[in-house]
Amino acid sequence: MEKVYAKKNQLFCENCKGKRKIKIKMVEHKWPEVLVLYFPEESRQVKLDENLDVGECKFLLYGVIKYIGSGMFGHYTAMTKDGKIWNIYNDDKVYKTQFEEEDKYLAFYKRINN
Repeated sequence: MEKVYAKKNQLFCENCKGKRKIKIKMVEHKWPEVLVLYFPEESRQVKLDENLDVGECKFLLYGVIKYIGSGMFGHYTAMTKDGKIWNIYNDDKVYKTQFEEEDKYLAFYKRINN
C-alpha cells in the first residue's frame, strides 16, 4: 500500500523554503508501534514535525540519528527525547540540548494511538 500525503500533510523543506509532498509505502495492513523515517542526503533539509499525523494514526517524534560527514568519512550522533528534554549522545558524552534538525539521517516516531 502506498499513500501520498499532499496539501495539509506536506512537510516544510528548509532548503527550498516550501512544502513537499511525502509518500509512505506500507507492506502491512496496520501501522507499526515505531515508525522509522530515512532521509537521503538530498532530503535532509525537510523539517521534522514533532507530531506526525498520517490519517488514522498519530506518531510522536522521540529520537533522531544524525550523520555529519561525507560518504567516505563521517560521524554519527543520536538525540532522544525524555519528557520535554532532548539529550544528545556523542561518543561517551551525553548532555541536554535543544532539538537540532540539521544533519538528520533517521527519525524515530512512536505511535500514540491505534
